[in-house]
Amino acid sequence: MRHGARNELAWEPADAGSAALREEIVKRHVEQNPELTAAAVLAERLLEDTDDAVEAVAERAGFGTAAVLRHHFQQHRRTTPQAYRRAFRRTVVGV
Repeated sequence: MRHGARNELAWEPADAGSAALREEIVKRHVEQNPELTAAAVLAERLLEDTDDAVEAVAERAGFGTAAVLRHHFQQHRRTTPQAYRRAFRRTVVGV
């Protein structure tokens, strides 16, 4: 993470409308944050949008194990996957 770039974590509004808009937001975020990979973006999305265990998120996103995902989050986000989830969890209203 670049020094002073703290708000990179909150990069997409919870009510982003269309899939095209979400794709554009992800693309722009990755371009602005070269330390991110598609796997990291997917892991963040899964943590925000699902109740999947961290081990399942790690496997689905391509990190293999929860330990590798935790290491990545510590190195690039200075937090844990579970802390990231607590901070950025999206809630579904009306379901």
